[in-house]
Amino acid sequence: AVTFASGEFTPLLIAARDGHIASVKLLVEAGADVDALAADGKNALGLAIFNGSYDIADYLVDAGSDVNQADAQNFTPLFWAVDRRNMETAPNFPWVVTEDPLPLIEKLLEHGADPNWIVNNTPRARMRGGSPRIVFATALMRAAFSADLELVKLLLAHGADPNIKSSDNESTLAAAAGLGWVAGFHKDRPRADRLEIVKILIDMGLDVNWQDNYGISPLMVAGNLGDIPIIQYLIDHGARSL
Repeated sequence: AVTFASGEFTPLLIAARDGHIASVKLLVEAGADVDALAADGKNALGLAIFNGSYDIADYLVDAGSDVNQADAQNFTPLFWAVDRRNMETAPNFPWVVTEDPLPLIEKLLEHGADPNWIVNNTPRARMRGGSPRIVFATALMRAAFSADLELVKLLLAHGADPNIKSSDNESTLAAAAGLGWVAGFHKDRPRADRLEIVKILIDMGLDVNWQDNYGISPLMVAGNLGDIPIIQYLIDHGARSL
């Protein structure tokens, strides 16, 4: 049998990366290691999701690929799928933002993907001028940030913990209020959905006056965006305006 060194691209990794599902199936059936790792720590499942090949990812989950294999940035397949669902643009591979990975996300969760896995930093595609706008600690925070109400509910139903903070002590509530939001970099959704997520999180007991390491509170975030309904809701639920 042919063996490959750790971090060396295998035929399966290449096929998964490049979106060739027939090749992927043939290689897996021939005994290819579904959890061989690329140099950046991604397995074939992670590469498929990163490149928007959700049909391949679905197949690899069924083939037993590790749904919690984190890459060098500590991003898991679940986190990448959540991120891809909420990208605004992807000029080099537009199918990533036109195909919806929500069924795949649900499948990952059903197969044991950890919704509370904490990532290290922000995906480069979500940076501006090389600086992260927010450290998306978890898949839930990433979904809340993009006002993805459907996905927030799904993650919570599968045990996502809204109390986890980022390395800068940013809260999921602040993310839901739009911390770091820049139009055009993230998929825009109805403000009513953002407000509904804020309501859900407050009902779950999140602190409306929590401040991150820079002294930023959810009310300050909403004020910066001029989101009157969220500002009013936060004030009505005890947010301090002074």
